[in-house]
Amino acid sequence: MAEAADGQITAFASVWQAPDYWFLHNLFVAPEHQQGGIGSALLSEVLAAIGRPVELKTDAPNLVARRLYQGFGFRVIEESAGEPVASLRMRLY
Repeated sequence: MAEAADGQITAFASVWQAPDYWFLHNLFVAPEHQQGGIGSALLSEVLAAIGRPVELKTDAPNLVARRLYQGFGFRVIEESAGEPVASLRMRLY
C-alpha cells in the first residue's frame, strides 16, 4: 500500500497463493497518481516479498499496465477474447 502525505491511500496490491505460483490479483494506483513511478515501486516490493512464479490478468487494451508488467519480465501466456474486454494472462518465472 502507498499513502500520500495527507494519509490517503494512493495505491495498493493484493496477491493470493495458488499451489504452485502466486497470483497478483490487484495492482491499483489512483488515477491522479499514475505515471509517477508508484506502480513500479509497489510492484517491486510485492515481487521481492512473494518470489516467483507470479501470474496476473490484465485488460488487453490497457497498454500502460502491459508495458509495466512486460518491463518487469512478465510474458503473455494466454489471450482471452472475453466480454466486454479482451484480457491477457501473464506470467513471471
